[in-house]
Amino acid sequence: MALSRLRDVALCRSLAERLRALSEPCRLCERRCGAARRAGERGDCGLGQGAHVYSDLLVLGEEAVLSPSYLVMLRGCNLQCSFCSESSELDIPPAEQATEPSAFAQKLDAQLSRYGSRVKSLNFVGGEPSASLPFIADVAVALMQLRPRFPPLFLNTNGLLSQESLSLACALFDGFIVDLKFGNETCAGLLGGWEEAPRLVERNLLSMAASEDAPLLFVRHLLLPGHVHCCTAPIIEWFSSNVPDGVFNLVTAFARFPGSRALSWPGLEERERREAIALLQRSAVRHKLVDGRE
Repeated sequence: MALSRLRDVALCRSLAERLRALSEPCRLCERRCGAARRAGERGDCGLGQGAHVYSDLLVLGEEAVLSPSYLVMLRGCNLQCSFCSESSELDIPPAEQATEPSAFAQKLDAQLSRYGSRVKSLNFVGGEPSASLPFIADVAVALMQLRPRFPPLFLNTNGLLSQESLSLACALFDGFIVDLKFGNETCAGLLGGWEEAPRLVERNLLSMAASEDAPLLFVRHLLLPGHVHCCTAPIIEWFSSNVPDGVFNLVTAFARFPGSRALSWPGLEERERREAIALLQRSAVRHKLVDGRE
């Protein structure tokens, strides 16, 4: 994979300023909660003025073209998924200070020097990292000033960006990894707290797929117990018809993580896994199973 196309510090700084302007009143995502985040007011995502990195590490489990990938994990989310594996990390501890962009860029620079050319991508995840887009742009500016060449930038998102922030994100990132969670409004409301989520994510996926700025697009779908027909099947059908050049990754290794609300969920039955795989294999979707069994 080519190195990140970001080369113009002035352009990236302009993107950062425009994204910051979208955070007061906040309309970075389609909740458009209107929080005065630059003044410290918290939005529906739980974030105020700054961003909070709670973990960063090199991983090998991303898509092959992205791995090894350096993950930057950020607090805050605009969904309330009852199966979230990171729910214990989303809220900001009372004494935790916001992560300073230039200091974090220095840490990234040191890690990139440590791992060298093994790092194929820088992947911002969450929580929901689009709630921290101004911070990510500031990190990119600072990193560009430390080193002229660095791996491509990816946003691993639930896809619920506002149209304004998405247009800027397409200029900032080299690609997107989108978690396509729900196949209908009822499940989106019951499981994620946002009935309109499927329609909004589909709209944004079409924009991402059509963008010449961020051409690499991966979509992941977590197979949920009891949701093969209401969520997985319609998602595969929609993706096959509307994003034929994207790569669809079916995650069948549903787990109930310690400390998360997923502990209240039933386990995924082997019958459901086989049924979902059969649906995917009968479709025209370019796909991969990401539980290591294909």
